[in-house]
Amino acid sequence: MASLRLLLAAILAASLILLHATTTAAMNMNSTAATAYEVLEQHGLPRGILPEGVESYVLRPDGAMEVTLAAGRECDFFVAIAGEKYKIRYGATVGGVIGDGSVREVYGVRMQVKFAWLGFNGVRRRSGAGGEELELQVQEFTQSFPVVDMANQKLFLLAMVASTLLLTTSMATVDATDNSTSPSPSSSPPASVYDMLQKFGFPVGILPEGVQEYKFADSYFEVFLAGGDCELRAADKYTIRYSSRIAGSIAAGSITSLDGVTVKVEFVWLEISQVDVDGDQLKLYVGPNDGITQSFPVSDFAVSPKCG
Repeated sequence: MASLRLLLAAILAASLILLHATTTAAMNMNSTAATAYEVLEQHGLPRGILPEGVESYVLRPDGAMEVTLAAGRECDFFVAIAGEKYKIRYGATVGGVIGDGSVREVYGVRMQVKFAWLGFNGVRRRSGAGGEELELQVQEFTQSFPVVDMANQKLFLLAMVASTLLLTTSMATVDATDNSTSPSPSSSPPASVYDMLQKFGFPVGILPEGVQEYKFADSYFEVFLAGGDCELRAADKYTIRYSSRIAGSIAAGSITSLDGVTVKVEFVWLEISQVDVDGDQLKLYVGPNDGITQSFPVSDFAVSPKCG
């Protein structure tokens, strides 16, 4: 019994020592910087990553940092660009894991684009062609800006808006598809992939010219282009890229799990993940989690576009 008490006492003492060491380490890390903004600067990051009005912060030995805004409330910013307002929201607490020149696993910062909220996942400082850049990771996307643009909170917010605006602009994107309603598909494979599209109610212009081969089984299709990857300009403004292999699942009036078709807006490539026919409209699903949709007249896609 005495030995058991001794063992329990030893375990308790060890736990208290470990707790004290961890607490002391966290306090020591905080003591080297008076504010959360100084913590950012000590790690080579601009203070404009955080908005004004930080009330408190906790920095743990593993680099996990959590920031609480004043009054513990969410903080919304509305920024007007080109006559439209965009909302950026900082949660009552925001945080991530901070390291030299980077913050990963970011949480609590989002931007509203149309009806979708897009989260910022990380920030990384790196050397670019134009000097030092800050790379913002927006869900599946990344976009870089000069570090000097992040010197204060307002400029940082404008930069975040600019990066996410690329997502909205992408909706005026694709110019490559056509007509048809939705006859039920036959059991035998159509003679060409363009015939297949029409049998499922899609216009042939969804695909470019130059298909060399296609496979179709159990609603799943694969298309192989003759000349490899294919790029074309749409609306004299955007670049559409068809990979040499395009695949997806097709049903009457709907293509899902689309793979191999992307749209370039500025420096960002956005995936087109789904295409639906809704009456005389063709609906495209663009970006992460199909968060952005845009409809076009089916008649705009009557002819397959040419690459090059």
